[in-house]
Amino acid sequence: MVCEFLCNPFQLLIDFLVSRCFGL
Repeated sequence: MVCEFLCNPFQLLIDFLVSRCFGL
């Protein structure tokens, strides 16, 4: 997870925003 955050922070941010919007 750490590598994912460092390598692709935008993907993690997008996933977080999508989760918040859909309430997942």
